[in-house]
Amino acid sequence: FEYATRAGVTISVKDLKLPSKKKELIEAARKETEDILRQHREGIITRTERYNKVVDVWTKATNEVAKVMMEEISKDIGEQIKIVLTENIIITAIMSIALVFLVSLFANRSIATPIGKLRDTISYIEKNKDFTKRSEINTNDEISDISRSINSLIEFMSNILKNTIMVVDKSYYSTE
Repeated sequence: FEYATRAGVTISVKDLKLPSKKKELIEAARKETEDILRQHREGIITRTERYNKVVDVWTKATNEVAKVMMEEISKDIGEQIKIVLTENIIITAIMSIALVFLVSLFANRSIATPIGKLRDTISYIEKNKDFTKRSEINTNDEISDISRSINSLIEFMSNILKNTIMVVDKSYYSTE
């Protein structure tokens, strides 16, 4: 009972089914007993022999009924174990699907969305030649580090462009 309690296994009277062969086995034992009693009445066997033979017949019948019952219970338990295992596999599969969904949702929010914003910022700068646009990713991860580096690069390129324009303007106006 200790291990059954730990495992959460229960057994009830409903779990113990009468073996399908019980009636046949009992009827065979009853006929054999009648034959033994007849032998005793006719004086073929003694009272002690009669007693021992009857006990042997019913012990054998009891053991056969128990054996058949255990075989049928084993089949039922095997089927119940299959059902429980199938239920556990289904539950595990559902939990795995939910976990994959949550991981993909997390990956989308923490990786794909910021990378998409970064791509959109770079595309905007490329198409519009607008070096005032900056990437606005404010997280504490590698993607945010890349965003800050790109913003620094854009700032650096913007300063080079401004300085170049200033030098060209000075050269142009000084030659006039």
